[in-house]
Amino acid sequence: MFFEHQHWPEVSSIVGKLTSDGHTALLAGGCVRDALLGVTPKDFDIATSATPDQVERLFPESLNIGRAFGVMIVPRDGFNVEIATFRDDGLYIDGRRPEKIVFSNPQKDAARRDFTVNALFYDLQKQELIDFVDGESDVKKCILQTVGDPELRFNEDHLRLMRAVRFCAQLNFSLAESTYLAVRHNAHKIDKISIERTREELRKLLLSDRPVVGLQLMEFTNLLEVLLPEIAIDEAWLETKMRIEQVSAERTTFMLRWSLLFLPRWMQDSSFADSESEVVRKKIREFSKQFWLKWKFSKEELGEAEFYLYAATLLSGKLKIRMGEMYILLTSPWAIGARVLSRLLEPGVVDNQLAKLLACSNDVPFKLPAQLLTGEDLLQAGIKDRLRFGGILHEAKCMQLEGRLHDRAGALEWLKKTSLT
Repeated sequence: MFFEHQHWPEVSSIVGKLTSDGHTALLAGGCVRDALLGVTPKDFDIATSATPDQVERLFPESLNIGRAFGVMIVPRDGFNVEIATFRDDGLYIDGRRPEKIVFSNPQKDAARRDFTVNALFYDLQKQELIDFVDGESDVKKCILQTVGDPELRFNEDHLRLMRAVRFCAQLNFSLAESTYLAVRHNAHKIDKISIERTREELRKLLLSDRPVVGLQLMEFTNLLEVLLPEIAIDEAWLETKMRIEQVSAERTTFMLRWSLLFLPRWMQDSSFADSESEVVRKKIREFSKQFWLKWKFSKEELGEAEFYLYAATLLSGKLKIRMGEMYILLTSPWAIGARVLSRLLEPGVVDNQLAKLLACSNDVPFKLPAQLLTGEDLLQAGIKDRLRFGGILHEAKCMQLEGRLHDRAGALEWLKKTSLT
């Protein structure tokens, strides 16, 4: 499986250069695990006896991403190969990284790693698997367990708690009983890890082929309660997992699956009776600030997730949709997610007209015309409350799409009247 990777020649060349210079160089970690599983590795890590200075001498183009921990990157035609010096870790004092490291040998390097299936090495020269922790057996049994005492491993690095459930989702593995109990016992410590690192583990979990495996493990080990206390474990949660399972085979994004997690809460907590679209949009923004702001998503990611809540509201039939709104929905870069939602929501709930339009929107060359008004126009019209800008511009866009505003002159005249109200 190594040899099927498109960048294998570059990887092999790097290993050859290290060994020719007298250093031990072994393929390490996930690439060895994946090869044993019959999967072509996505990337390659090399563990070596060469120090960062020696790596830099052999590969002047190498990038220093963690010299203090013996980690360097060698770029090759847009593909990065990580080279790490064999090391033994000192004490972990912050629940994330060791206070110091000592360059060592393959056996000690394996002993300091997180899980047995990630602590395997492969010697290319001898064509030989090197296994100090019985990781090959765990790969064959599809079991994930820590190297050594699980309580110690998770106390060293709290992020390993999320990595455990994420790897199970990605690999379709089960947690060994001792590892499972240790995750459950230490679940509260995940709150001490930065939200950015935890978010990336959640991203990988939700984008895996078996996200429900990871979500169920988060539920059973109490990680879900710590990280996402807003998610109620009830009948709606069962339905949510079913939806996420169904969307697994769809063309999807992280934010689509993320919004599915919160969709029951949004639909249950919000009232839409006789609401205008901008009122619903405002409620969505408030919902987003309340539950999603702490996750530090980008503006675009938040926009995508908020769009899915809005699309689900429209599909539910709880908000009457205007033709202008329809065009905006269909021309959104996230319209494909709305089509997925239309198939996931209960048939008796979905607005059939909108669902049909979404289903055929791939075949219709919808394209929004240039907007007739800008924020500068609103300022010149004497509208100083910037909180009104979004609603006014959105209304103008809808009226334009509905054929009620034909040109800029007409739009400016409408704006003049609007500014007086």
